[in-house]
Amino acid sequence: MPGLHTGDAPAHSVYVGDALAHSVYVGDALVWRRDPETLSYTAPGVVTVPVPIWARFVDRVAIGGGSAGHGGNGANGQPGRGGTAGSWSSDTIDLAALSATSLTVTVGAGGTGTAREQLGNPGTASTITVPGGSALTAAGGVGIAGYGGSVEAGASPGDHTHIGVTYTGGIGGAARNTPGTAPGGAGAGGNGGVFGAGSPGANGGDGRVWLTFRSY
Repeated sequence: MPGLHTGDAPAHSVYVGDALAHSVYVGDALVWRRDPETLSYTAPGVVTVPVPIWARFVDRVAIGGGSAGHGGNGANGQPGRGGTAGSWSSDTIDLAALSATSLTVTVGAGGTGTAREQLGNPGTASTITVPGGSALTAAGGVGIAGYGGSVEAGASPGDHTHIGVTYTGGIGGAARNTPGTAPGGAGAGGNGGVFGAGSPGANGGDGRVWLTFRSY
């Protein structure tokens, strides 16, 4: 594809009047199309995202928040179990078929530790909704009850690939009292102790959402 240039510089945007074009043809030959645009949302909460007027498709990728670990045993010294990681979810939707002008993004939060000998709070789900279309949901991790030194680490979600693009997941807390990192890593279990000295499980990492708008 030869492309369009302004002088020696490649064109990044082409307008027809006030309208931003998504592609340009000379006869039947495609000579230019707009590059995809990827947006990342990291802060827990809800945000409304306008759809660019040139976008035909959107790749939706999400991961939920990781859970917190279980609190340590305050009587026999055993550490708590680590939590589970947030789950991945992804798809691609045709925005033109839905006449969508915006999407609603919810980034899930990581779970928080509670108290010794108590189950850690779960992570919350990350979601992406579009009017007239299906919601994409990535579940948060859940806490695991119990104790034991061999299972004190928080789980890691691993990486995720969608349409050839790899998205990097967080890391679970590897040692007791270590929080998971975003996105989606679970917290490790808390320290055990005696005479009531155990500690809460560590927090999980927040979730994340990516949107890639494409004209093709």
